[in-house]
Amino acid sequence: MSKLMHYQVFIAIVELGSIAKAALHLNITPAAVSKQLANFEQSLGVTLFNRSHKKLEITASGESFYPACKQIILDILEAETKLHQDSQEIQGKLAISLPKVLARGPVIPIIADFIKQHPKLTLDLSFSDDLVNLHQDKIDFAFRLGELSNSSSIIATPLIKTQLLACVTPSYLDQFGKPESLSNLAHHRLILMSPLNGSRALKQFFKKQNIKPDSLPLHRSDDIEGVYQSVMANLGIGLLLDLSIQTEISAGELLPIFSELKSQLPQKTLYLVFKKDQQSSLKQIAFKAYIRSRLEN
Repeated sequence: MSKLMHYQVFIAIVELGSIAKAALHLNITPAAVSKQLANFEQSLGVTLFNRSHKKLEITASGESFYPACKQIILDILEAETKLHQDSQEIQGKLAISLPKVLARGPVIPIIADFIKQHPKLTLDLSFSDDLVNLHQDKIDFAFRLGELSNSSSIIATPLIKTQLLACVTPSYLDQFGKPESLSNLAHHRLILMSPLNGSRALKQFFKKQNIKPDSLPLHRSDDIEGVYQSVMANLGIGLLLDLSIQTEISAGELLPIFSELKSQLPQKTLYLVFKKDQQSSLKQIAFKAYIRSRLEN
């Protein structure tokens, strides 16, 4: 395998945290990943990971080496994209599926930037919180939140981490004051999605906090936009994804509260999902490279 594969293997192990997960992501065997890593370390004369039968831990040398490796791969992706762009014009329809929560936040503006660069492209956006059938529904790409893995026909590329925040408006605090704690809301109201059974991580969070959501004073909505609009209307405290409210937080229109719970509130990974058999389309190559350059950690 090429030296480039060494970089890809190293980056995959760092980002996914294990040789087995890196192998699944790269669609090769764990033994091949281990061999590539050993050959890479031998060629560099540096140990990148400390290994034991229980865990794999990156070394200080590996941590300092990772950003440069990542940039090398991104530079190659950008160079390949530019090469294709220079030789061919990107056109046609780009069908993209997003969860409803991403109707707000940076993802759609980033997609729009890509479309503006390629005016002969048309965009077909659809919103669903389910894992769509990319082949059956004729979807080029899906953005999804959660824990995903590759399959025989699908590749799920991790992009960035995002997490829930407990938020209110400044005027809400002026009217009602700051609640004492999430378990003691008194005259406050928590605004939740209904039903909660779609979010296992949120149910586990409440369980760890010894909180029974149904025993709290609640407002409910069956749509995330309803939660957002209810918070903005000063109806209570909303649990909203930080990725979807970056603009409001930066502008001071929403204020995170319960900062002591921030590290305990559920985190999710945003994935870019696409079909394994769509490797050669120019628009798809360009879109993957662009999204990774804008959204990958």
